[in-house]
Amino acid sequence: MISPPTPPPPVHKVYLTLKELQAHISIPKKTIDNWCSDGTWKLGVHFINPTGRKRFYHWPNIEKWLKGEVIE
Repeated sequence: MISPPTPPPPVHKVYLTLKELQAHISIPKKTIDNWCSDGTWKLGVHFINPTGRKRFYHWPNIEKWLKGEVIE
């Protein structure tokens, strides 16, 4: 009997848009904005803001933060 092909592993991006991040963690935009503004998430560590308008979120570091790991 032939088994169906194994699907390819999911593609993991390093930097996520807000919508992509929310799909992973289901946290409201306002909360994410607050974490970026109040210093909970650090510019250059948890997110970047290359255009001055749109943030991109560093998924590996946010994932570590969610697990309570120290980011160095």
